[in-house]
Amino acid sequence: TQRERTDVNCLQATGQPWKPASLNTVKIAVDALWSSKKYCSVKASHCERIGCVDHAAVYFCNNNKKSISQGCPYLAQYARAIMDKCQTTNGNGGVEVAGQAWDKENWNVFI
Repeated sequence: TQRERTDVNCLQATGQPWKPASLNTVKIAVDALWSSKKYCSVKASHCERIGCVDHAAVYFCNNNKKSISQGCPYLAQYARAIMDKCQTTNGNGGVEVAGQAWDKENWNVFI
């Protein structure tokens, strides 16, 4: 099946109550996913945290009615797309990131 990212929405557009995380901390979590040779799996209609450093987390969510698996490095590409598009500056001058990247196969990654 051909995989395809369909959209990247930044935190403001998602309407979700999440808080942004430090870009540097998110980068550590995403780099760990990128260098992993593992598969990330999630049950039907669930989300699983697939990466976490301090207060920064990367989640893999499945909106399908069956369990799915994807290579963790592949999911890291979705997280990197969020990092590229969804950076904001906090009141202290630090860079933060939060958002959601969707795939046409009815799953998503969010930070």
